[in-house]
Amino acid sequence: MAQTAVLVSSILCLAFVLGFATRRGGICVVAATDQWVTEHCADGVHDVVLAGALAGAVLMFCAWQLPEWIPLSQGYSISAVTLAGGALFGVGAYVNSGCAFGTLVKLSGGNTNYVGTVAGAVTGASLMSSVFVFSGEPAPSILAGRTELAILFLALFIVIVVHAAWRAYDCRRPHAAQETPDTQPATRDKWAPSLVIPIIGIAGVLLHATAGDWTYMAVLSRQAASILDPAFPGAAWPAVAGSAALFIGAIMAAVTSRTFKLHKMQSALAGRNFAGGMIMGVAAATIPGGNDVLMLYGIPSLAPNALAACATMIGTLAAIFYVKNRLKPAAQRELAPKG
Repeated sequence: MAQTAVLVSSILCLAFVLGFATRRGGICVVAATDQWVTEHCADGVHDVVLAGALAGAVLMFCAWQLPEWIPLSQGYSISAVTLAGGALFGVGAYVNSGCAFGTLVKLSGGNTNYVGTVAGAVTGASLMSSVFVFSGEPAPSILAGRTELAILFLALFIVIVVHAAWRAYDCRRPHAAQETPDTQPATRDKWAPSLVIPIIGIAGVLLHATAGDWTYMAVLSRQAASILDPAFPGAAWPAVAGSAALFIGAIMAAVTSRTFKLHKMQSALAGRNFAGGMIMGVAAATIPGGNDVLMLYGIPSLAPNALAACATMIGTLAAIFYVKNRLKPAAQRELAPKG
C-alpha cells in the first residue's frame, strides 16, 4: 500500500512538473523540423536530441538500479505498417500544426480549436482499434542489463548531454558571436531551453516507465475504445490521474505567466485540427505509440519500431516543409531567416 502511494504521488508530481515546463518552454517536432528546413537553424532539433539523450541516460541508470519499478521499453520489429504509421503521423502533425507537445501548449493556453485535435485523435485511435489489431510480439530492449552494448550507448547519451551543456555554457560567454535562445534571460512566460529540456527529458521518461500509457491522448483513446468494446481494458487510474496532473500543470503555467487567453473556437480551424488529430490517432495505433512516447521512452530504449517510426515521421515532415518552401516565391525565400 505504501509503495503504491509513493508511486502514484511520484506520477502526479512528475506529470504536473512536465506540464508546467512544457507550457513554459517545451519542444515540438513539427516546429523543430520547420525551423531546420525553412530557416536552416537546428536549435529545435538539438533540443529534441538532447531530451532523448537525457531520457536515455536517466532511464538506463534507473532500470539498472530499479528494474522492477522502471523497466526499459519493449520494442517491436520494423514492418511496412510501422514505416507507414510514422509517415502518416508526420502528415497528421503537419495538418494539425503541432505534435502532442505542441497541442498541449496550445490547449493549456486557451486555444479551444485544439480540442478538435484531441477529439480527432481519440476518434481515429478508437476506430482503428476496431478494424486493426496490432499483432507484433514485443521483445525486450537490447540495452537491458549491463552489457557492453548498453554501456556504450549510456556513454553516448552522456557525451550528447555534456556536449549540449557545454554548448549552452559557451553561448552565454561574452565572446559568443551569435545569440541563441539560451542567451536570453528567462522571463515569467518563457523559460530557457537549458532549463526546460532537462525537465522534459527526465520527467517524461520516468512517467512513461512507471505509468505506462499515461498521456492524455492515450488515456482518452483507451477509455473511448473500452466504451465501444467492453472487452477492451480502459486506462488504469494512475494513468488517468497523471494525465489530469499534466494538464493542471500546463494550465497553471499559463495562468501564472498571465498568458492564458480563451480563444473562441473557429469551425474551420477546429475542423482542420480534428482531421490532423484523427490522422495522428490512426497512426499511433499502428506504430504503436505517439511521438511523445516514441521520443522519450521508445528511442532511449532503442526500440526498433520507435526508431523507424520517428525517422519516417521526421523525414515526412522535412519533405513537406521542403516542398512548401520551394513553392514559395523566390523573394519570400530570400527573406527567410538563417540559423
